[in-house]
Order: sequence, then C-alpha cells, then structure tokens
Amino acid sequence: MYKFFYGIFTALTILATSSAAMADSHELKGVGVFRACFETEPSKIVGAPTLNLKLLVSSMPTKNAFGSGKVSWGSVKDFKGINTTVEGPWYYMCTMDSCTIRFDFKGQGLQGMLVTDGWGSPGTFIYHFKGGPGEVKQKAAVCN
Repeated sequence: MYKFFYGIFTALTILATSSAAMADSHELKGVGVFRACFETEPSKIVGAPTLNLKLLVSSMPTKNAFGSGKVSWGSVKDFKGINTTVEGPWYYMCTMDSCTIRFDFKGQGLQGMLVTDGWGSPGTFIYHFKGGPGEVKQKAAVCN
C-alpha cells in the first residue's frame, strides 16, 4: 500500500513541476494556470479536416492561453498537416442564464476561435488554415 501512495505522490510531483516549468518558459505566471484540450468531434461527414488544441491556460493576472495546434486532413492527398504553436487571449461573458468562453487562437498557418460554456465543456471551433477550404465550423469535444 505504501508503494502505491508513493507512486501516486511521485507522479503528481512530476506533473506539477512540468506544468510550472512550462508556465515559466512562456511567462504565464501567477495563480490559475491549468491545462485544457479540445479536438474536432467525430462526425458523419467523411473527409472533413480535424483540429486538435492542447493548451496551458492562465486566468490571473492575464487571460491568455498557449499550446499546440494540429490540423489534419486525411482526405486531401497533397495536404501536409499543420503543427504549430498557438496562443491568444480568452474572454468570458455571463448573463443571468449562462456563461460563455471565447478563445481566439493564432499560429503559423492557423487562426480561429473556440467558443464553449467552460474549459471542460464541449464547444464549437470556427477556424481557417493554410491550404484549407476557407472558414471551417465544427463541434469541439474535450480530449485528454
């Protein structure tokens, strides 16, 4: 039992240390730094491009996020995938009934926004990318 708890403690320590180092290297300092991941929700439309965002989100003192963005488009033979760093501000707005978050991201060859009810909730991608068909609007699912 001792080894089990020691293993969990060690894993949590490594995770906390790597998150802090990543935040320091991109000047995301302060409290409220956490990870978020979103990907194109599988759909019945065969051949559509897909987007994956893995982010480190800062809520204080500034509302910024940075991470990686990956666009794949398997149905287009000559399309070379896009792997880029993305970053940008995020905003939230609340009414009496609900709250919405918008993250505006930009990277080399990729630009768009994610709209969601929360960082752990499904949402919508609206984006365009180099070599793409123009504006793409897709459902975004939370990933690990």
